[in-house]
Amino acid sequence: MAMFCGAEGNKFIFTNDNKLVFPWFPKSLSLVLFAEFFENSSRKLSTPRRRFQYNSLKHEVLKQYIPVIDQTAREHIEKEWAPNQEVKVLPPMKKYTFSLACFIFMNIAEAEKIKKLADPFDIVSKGLRLSLPINLPGFAFKGAIKAAKVVREQLVKIMRERKEELMKNKGKEVQPDSLTQMLLYTDEDGQFMSEIEIGINIMGLLLAKYESTSNHGSPYLERRGSV
Repeated sequence: MAMFCGAEGNKFIFTNDNKLVFPWFPKSLSLVLFAEFFENSSRKLSTPRRRFQYNSLKHEVLKQYIPVIDQTAREHIEKEWAPNQEVKVLPPMKKYTFSLACFIFMNIAEAEKIKKLADPFDIVSKGLRLSLPINLPGFAFKGAIKAAKVVREQLVKIMRERKEELMKNKGKEVQPDSLTQMLLYTDEDGQFMSEIEIGINIMGLLLAKYESTSNHGSPYLERRGSV
């Protein structure tokens, strides 16, 4: 097993896709994220484009979000933690990291929009993490597949709203979030990414941040209650 850390590790992974690094997904995860492609085997999913994702995750870009991260954390603690005598860390941590991911990846800060994504997304996460990958009624995995479809539908609405904004503000500088970069990205043939492909990429980013960041942050806070 090889571990890649820091900026150089990110650069290596994001700029060597399909050269030295090849993506692989478990079948259970693929069935949730790529459901449309399982339903229609004649469709092909192109390999996710990582170079533009790397540009949006560079240190100099992420530094711009430090004030937002700090302010969001303060508001979250004041609203979700301060009123309680006892706090179960993991649920509010997931809520915080998901809200932050929505802002960083899609520039979405509206609580209503985030909730429409977060509620079904939590079902997706639990179905992948806590259940056997059995696609039958009554199993959590089946619920995860249905919930993932709801998430993708919400993402399509967000994409179309963003497209309208970009058309209205054509020629003006735009926020370099991942969603905007995906909408503007074209391959060597001048083809734009499809809505389905963008949705899959965004879901992958959200899923990675939803579990890993929350699970790493919770033990830290548990050991340092004074924080």
